[in-house]
Amino acid sequence: MNKESGDKKSKTKLPSKSKLKSKSEEKIKKEIVEIISNLGKIPKERIDLKEHFTSAGLDSFTIIEIIFAIENKFEIDIPQDSLANIQNVGQLIELTKQLIEKRG
Repeated sequence: MNKESGDKKSKTKLPSKSKLKSKSEEKIKKEIVEIISNLGKIPKERIDLKEHFTSAGLDSFTIIEIIFAIENKFEIDIPQDSLANIQNVGQLIELTKQLIEKRG
């Protein structure tokens, strides 16, 4: 067998780690928005990542339900002390990503 023609391995180009990371980050964001939409009864397109939870119409009970749903969905534990600093959906998404990365 000729090395030039027979031994060539087909090279499948794999996505870079950053592309994989951004895809998984986008998936996390999408799933969290879905949870908030369902539990908060807010249309997905109306969810603003920078809007304060209460301005978005979410009460404290609904926010707790959302936190529990995220913990169950992603198999993470969100520390109680972290929640004091979380004011909007974008911050909740970032915290979730960090906890998933920490978990490994």
